[in-house]
Amino acid sequence: MTELLADLATWVSATAIVVGVLVLPATKAPRTALGVTLDLLLAAGLLRLSASLDWPAIGAAAAIIAVRKLVSEALRGTPATGANAPAADLQR
Repeated sequence: MTELLADLATWVSATAIVVGVLVLPATKAPRTALGVTLDLLLAAGLLRLSASLDWPAIGAAAAIIAVRKLVSEALRGTPATGANAPAADLQR
């Protein structure tokens, strides 16, 4: 079963790249294409995590989530407000 999950994770990773490249011309929105790619990479990371519960797999899934959040915020281009804003930004 773990071999099947590992193979499926590899397949989803490769599919993420292809789908991301196909979404870009279809939507003409780089943020959307990147979001789709990162979401599929997250799915692949979670599949890999379910195949083997070891620290490298956990770290890979956490890194993908962190990159997804950072890229989303960077592409949004608006500063965070409310509870997500740094204290210095709230005082302006």
